[in-house]
Amino acid sequence: MSDHSQSSKPVRLLTPQETAAFLSVSVRTVQRLVSAGDLHAVRISKSMRFRMDDLLHFVDRNDWS
Repeated sequence: MSDHSQSSKPVRLLTPQETAAFLSVSVRTVQRLVSAGDLHAVRISKSMRFRMDDLLHFVDRNDWS
């Protein structure tokens, strides 16, 4: 099991729309990032969801400065 499943703190999952707004990109760009393996998504049935920790990690990895 992953560390996320053993955490006692509840994790709020974001929708693709919320993720796109957080990253200031389109939903299609979010889908492309997931397809390319650059952004981790959680599958809930047929839905795609995102952890804030994964988004923050993505932003840190792609810092231009």
